[in-house]
Amino acid sequence: MSSLLFVAMMFIYAFIMVVVVLTVNAVVLLLLNLWNVDTWLNFLWVEGVIMAIVGGAAGYYHHGAPIPWATPLGTRLYRIKWAVQQPLFFASFGIAGFILILVGFLIWQFH
Repeated sequence: MSSLLFVAMMFIYAFIMVVVVLTVNAVVLLLLNLWNVDTWLNFLWVEGVIMAIVGGAAGYYHHGAPIPWATPLGTRLYRIKWAVQQPLFFASFGIAGFILILVGFLIWQFH
């Protein structure tokens, strides 16, 4: 149950990051008077690629996630602790990058 809750928290973090990036982009483009769908899409794609690369690299660098450990008596699952969960927060950063790329593609497709 704790691993299911952890995965749900990862996607909540990713959703919050996507909303924050979209909001900051909208505010910055409005303040600079550069509001244009093409400019916004370019921002989304560049930020999405950077977030995906940085998040994926950080998640890979801190890949201490618990895995089922095979023992002679069967498989034992270890509890997920915050020290292990913190690196997967970086992976949710990468997930948010992929979501931004997808949002940019969908906006471009239906624009």
